[in-house]
Amino acid sequence: ITLRGSSSSSVVVLQHIYRRSTTLHQMPNALTDAPSGATEMSEAIVSMVATTALVMGGLGVLFNSDVVARKIYKPDALYSRRDKACRYKLKKKVLSDMVEMSKDVSKVLNEEHLDKLVASIVVPGTPSPDIIGICQDMGTLEFFVVLNVKENPEYGEFGMLKVPLVEFGLKLAAKFERIVTSTTLCFVADASSGLGPVMLSKILKGSTDAAVIDCPAWMVSLALVIETNSVQAARIDKVLFALCRMEARRHKDQIKDSRTVVFNLPGQAVVPALLPVLQRVFPCERHVFVYDGCAASTSRAMASANGKLHGDADELLYTAETAFVSIGSAIGKTRGLKEKLAMLPANMAGPVESWMGSVDSFLKMKDDEKSNGYLPFVLRLGFLLGRTDGIGNGDKDLSDVCLLNAMQYITGTRSRPLKEETINAANDALKLAKLDILGESVSISKEQRVQLEACVFCHKGILIGDKTLLDTVQPMKDWSLKAAKKLQSCACCAPEEDDNPGPEDDVSATPGAFAPSMGRKPGYVDGKVSFAFDPTKFNKPGRT
Repeated sequence: ITLRGSSSSSVVVLQHIYRRSTTLHQMPNALTDAPSGATEMSEAIVSMVATTALVMGGLGVLFNSDVVARKIYKPDALYSRRDKACRYKLKKKVLSDMVEMSKDVSKVLNEEHLDKLVASIVVPGTPSPDIIGICQDMGTLEFFVVLNVKENPEYGEFGMLKVPLVEFGLKLAAKFERIVTSTTLCFVADASSGLGPVMLSKILKGSTDAAVIDCPAWMVSLALVIETNSVQAARIDKVLFALCRMEARRHKDQIKDSRTVVFNLPGQAVVPALLPVLQRVFPCERHVFVYDGCAASTSRAMASANGKLHGDADELLYTAETAFVSIGSAIGKTRGLKEKLAMLPANMAGPVESWMGSVDSFLKMKDDEKSNGYLPFVLRLGFLLGRTDGIGNGDKDLSDVCLLNAMQYITGTRSRPLKEETINAANDALKLAKLDILGESVSISKEQRVQLEACVFCHKGILIGDKTLLDTVQPMKDWSLKAAKKLQSCACCAPEEDDNPGPEDDVSATPGAFAPSMGRKPGYVDGKVSFAFDPTKFNKPGRT
């Protein structure tokens, strides 16, 4: 006896009961002196047990079904249930191996040894440790960072070391703050269920000297620490600064002319927690925000969860794990959103909320742009993929121009034109990336799309459908990080192609410029200085 949709364990139990009852029925009565009524009673008990198991198994499957859960639970309870399940899955993937591995790793608790380790890390010519991950001691609740120190001349014999996260970060940050570096950092935040950063990674690795750090797992752990406010914000800033600088230093041998290290943040889930901190810690470095439409991102997350991806897509599979939650975001408190999410199946509701959380974080940063200085390269994935359908994509393939614009910004080569062989290699890498990564999509019905847009519209500030986000860089020769004018309109009235500035109307036609800076030529990223933006080029104080 099997139940449609029942788990394999339930089926095994029911089959066992069925075989057991058949065997008892066929066996001769072992107690020859027992009356016949006892045999009938035994058969009745077996039948009752089998029936009870069948019913309970069916109820277990029934209550585990998301379809039934949506009818039984109220929106608040359903939201909490789904969020806990997705977070458990994410933590299991990111942290489970760390818990087991860190048990046998030597701890460095003595301050003298910790100072010696930190000093050895910044010695010129000494390879920096590889960050394996971040774990927590369940007894003391203290956070530790696990380092691979095999190449360290002082501590190589240990193989791996476990050091206190905060104390190590503070000491290392103090060292790095005294060291001037010519290496430029670029942070890529995502709102595309992982596709944008992975495509950029493949393009950069296939055509430039830029070093790319793909989706470091320790950033997921740090985002969870930030969300819980377990560590003071000032200390988290120092820790993130130290770990990023150490990672960049470890890859310095890979970079040549570009002198750029690119960090692909591990999925859209971590953007609300990490993006404000990264901008606060690295205000003069380069930032990219790559996004796709909510429906396309949701379909991609569902496809990756079902394994429907083609080719070499390991990085996308990892980032897709972070596409079902939103870490550090208050998007779930948006009025009416939980009720709208409850109308969607769990495998759609998670990516929708995660996408909204990432875009919401971006919009909040842009709203406070004057004080935080957040001026990213806003990359619309539709332009990079050469789409010609949907509102805002245009009527011709703009992928080659968009690719050139993005590479000029990321590598800091706008003032020094990219070599022809680099451009050709980038175009080839883009074509290969499309073949490797773009797989089957999970279809979204018209009714579900309406429900999805109803969720997004609860925010009021996010542009629904395929419309463009604020300050999206338009593919053109004289591209700009900043739109020439602000549109005073509601979320439904998004800018179309003809609403975006052309070179003759643009008051900030070079990257790094602010719209009000009309009195002098704005600064740009030229790859020759340690800053992504030259603060001396801005005519208003406080904008760095």
